[in-house]
Order: sequence, then structure tokens, then C-alpha cells
Amino acid sequence: MAKSGKGRISLCLESPEDRHDDCQLDEDSLPSKRYDCAHVFGIRIGLSLLLFIFISLAIWMNAGLPQGSSQALGPSSCPENRRVYVRKEWRALTFEEQHSYLDGIKCLTAKSSKLDLNTSRYDDFTYAHLRLVEQTHRVALSMPWHRMFIWIWEQTLRQECGYKGYLPYWDWLINPEKLNLSSIWDTEHGFGGNGSALNGCVKGGPLQNILLNYTEDGYQPHCLKRNLAESEAFYGGESEAVKAIINNAKTYEQFRSELETGPHKHIHMGISGEMKHAWSTNDPLFFLHHAQLDRIWSIWQDRDPLRRYRDYGGKTYMSRTASTRDIVSTFGLRNDVTVLEVLDIRAGPFCYGYSSAL
Repeated sequence: MAKSGKGRISLCLESPEDRHDDCQLDEDSLPSKRYDCAHVFGIRIGLSLLLFIFISLAIWMNAGLPQGSSQALGPSSCPENRRVYVRKEWRALTFEEQHSYLDGIKCLTAKSSKLDLNTSRYDDFTYAHLRLVEQTHRVALSMPWHRMFIWIWEQTLRQECGYKGYLPYWDWLINPEKLNLSSIWDTEHGFGGNGSALNGCVKGGPLQNILLNYTEDGYQPHCLKRNLAESEAFYGGESEAVKAIINNAKTYEQFRSELETGPHKHIHMGISGEMKHAWSTNDPLFFLHHAQLDRIWSIWQDRDPLRRYRDYGGKTYMSRTASTRDIVSTFGLRNDVTVLEVLDIRAGPFCYGYSSAL
């Protein structure tokens, strides 16, 4: 405290030019006034401390979570000028919408590569998938990478082929005991049926004549191939398995591992042909299958959104601890992003949802 004149003491923290008269106290009234100013000073210090904590926490959040962390920041929202669009189940589309999507696929097979390949725009997706297969399968990055990958596919159909709809999903939980009889194999309004016994090439349907150019052996032009399993081997008891995974998985890593090694794998193997290999993107059903897996992930996330929309962990393909700062690269199909940027489907760049829940 400093003397400010005979019989008067300054208790205030302001500079001299900012002081008010009530900050100059008579010594006779000092005991009670000292308490009042000290009380105000304490409130100011407390508010400053709270503000410091809040700013520090915000900076920490924006920098990304620590490696291996499964803490949550809570779900985000789309910008005000964008609406959340809805992905529908394939059978909920009209025939016109189904044909529009199939026409988009054929459009990409007729367009030239944008990855400087001597093949089609469609082949860009298989090529990228093959080049990144080790980094993006059976590791933590699997779910966020495929979420980004199929979104790029969806946007490519819309931006380069005039497709007006959105990526449909194939809910193979509907009548799982009769999956090989599903209308998705329809030769008029679907993806065509089984491959021939002679060479595995799909006969019938709008996609029977598409040319596919890559396998893990490089440039290998061939037809679209399938070898559908019988229904029991095709799906088994995965309907109950999916429900168990959603209800019982406590962490992202547990969820990812059980879904990827169970239902994800079994559908790939059940369709066989292209789908059982690392070049599974050759079969256009790949994108509907992975939209279903993405939908299941979003359902699991919505069970505990404040935590699970930032829950991420496990190992990378180099056995490093996975982090939300890890890069999601799609081999030039789109600019790289971080895992943190793709964990919430209702936030940018995505802003989408699914038409129904399990």
C-alpha cells in the first residue's frame, strides 16, 4: 500500500490516472474498506485464473489429443450454410435413382485417370487402394481412412459424372439368411449377379461389360468377377455379431478390430471374386459395403457421442501408437487430412448422416 496524501491510503491496482475517488480511503474507515477492496481483488484474480484455464484448454484441444488418447471433444456440427444430407439404403432408392448411380459408375470407367495412369478414373480408386493397403487395413487407421475414401468416391460421382444423389449403403443385416437372393444382385436394377462357372465373369446387369485394369500384380485388364457363397457360409451369425459389437465394445480399438475381422471380412469373402482380394474396389459393391460399415461405426459413436466422436487408438501399420494427428492420405485422390478431421460425419468436410439405425 502507498500513501496518497495526509490521512489517505491507496488500495487500488489501477494506474494513477485510472483511480476513482472511492479508492482513496480515510484511515478511520480503513478496516472495513480494506475488506471490500480485497474482496473485489480476489474476484478479479479468480476470474483471471478461470479465463487462463479455459484458453489453455482450448489451445490443447485444437492442437489434437495426445497419442493413444481416447478422450472426446464432443460431436461437431456443419456450418450454418450447409445441411446434413442423408445416405439411403440401396433398396430405399427409386429405380430411377438406382440407375442414376449405376450410370455414374459407368461414367467413371469411361473417364481418364487423374493420377497420371493410362487407365480410367474408376481405376484410380483401385490403384490408390492397392498402394495403401498395408497402411489402411487391420490397423487403427482402417475406419477413418475408408470413411474418407468412400466420401471421395461419392463426391467424384457428383462432381465429375453429374450424379445428383449420394452414396447408398447396402444393409446386409436385412434378411441375412438370404443374402445371395437379395435384390441387390438384380440384373436390371442392381449390380448384376454371380460370375460364370467358366471364368467368374459377371454375366448380366448394367456392369457386366466394365473393364477393370489392376490387381496386386499390376496392370491386368479383366472383367468384373464374383463367386457368391451359399447363404450360410456367406453370412453365418453376423447379425448377432454386429449387435454384440455395438453393445459391448468399450473403445474404438475394440470396436474396429471386432468389426473388421468379423462382418467386414465375411462379406468380402462371401462375395469373393474381386472382393476377397486387395483390389476389392474393382467391384462397385465395395463402396456400398463400406458405407454400411461406416454407418455401423456412426451408430456406435452415437451411443456415447461426447466421448466416441473423438475416441481413437490402437496401432499403426508400423506398430506405432496411433494418434488423432495421424495423416489420412488417399494417394492423391484428395488433399490429406488428419484423423481428427474425419471422426465426425456431421462435421466438415462431410456433413452427412444415414437414413436409419439398427
